[in-house]
Amino acid sequence: MDIWNDEQTMMVLHGGQVLEDYNPNESSKIRKRILQYHWNHDQLMFKTLVILKPKEHKQIILDLHIEIGHFGERCKLVEVNKRYYWHNRTNEVKVVVRSCKQCQLVRRTGSIRSEIEELRTIPILNQFYQVALNTNGHLPKTNSGNKYIFVAVDHYSKWVEAKAIANHGVKTTARFLEDEIICSIGVPKHVLKDNGGEWGAEFDQLCKNYGIDHQYTAPWWPGCNGMAKRLVKTDDLCKEG
Repeated sequence: MDIWNDEQTMMVLHGGQVLEDYNPNESSKIRKRILQYHWNHDQLMFKTLVILKPKEHKQIILDLHIEIGHFGERCKLVEVNKRYYWHNRTNEVKVVVRSCKQCQLVRRTGSIRSEIEELRTIPILNQFYQVALNTNGHLPKTNSGNKYIFVAVDHYSKWVEAKAIANHGVKTTARFLEDEIICSIGVPKHVLKDNGGEWGAEFDQLCKNYGIDHQYTAPWWPGCNGMAKRLVKTDDLCKEG
């Protein structure tokens, strides 16, 4: 239930009633729920996230279209989850995105070009603000048992981190991002990758833990991640060090 529709809990949060006014079962339920919420001046918060009122949900999602563009449900959900909290927000984002013609154009064709919207670039603010990731293989197996290349390239400085790996499973990709990028250089704001299976749940969870917005390239549009795609074709990266 949305917190705004929970009249008993809201009465306690507003100070209009105390827990002793309810029977033990109701009091226990309310006590557990109010531990998750607090007021920041006049704004109700869930931990560090703003809790929007039901009438505000749709407008916030529409505003995100303007702010970050028509990059699909996942991108909107990442931004919503970083800033706001409300019950059933995932389904509400899906409803708005699926009713947007531009978002559906991206989903079908992998392109944001249209008669009414020009192609626009993602702003890169500083070094390691956005990092592109890619893998390449099967390559000739080395003496160390490696047959893949993992590449990360900074969109701002064009700095490259590359590593030979034996496999490109989700644990390996997550470990590369944490060991070679996060712990060595710092936490990027965004990572850009394709829709391959190596970016699975464990990689998603790592990004969530560090507050990284991980963006997927549009299907059938490899040029969207062209910087990393080009690097994995460079001969020097395919030589064992």
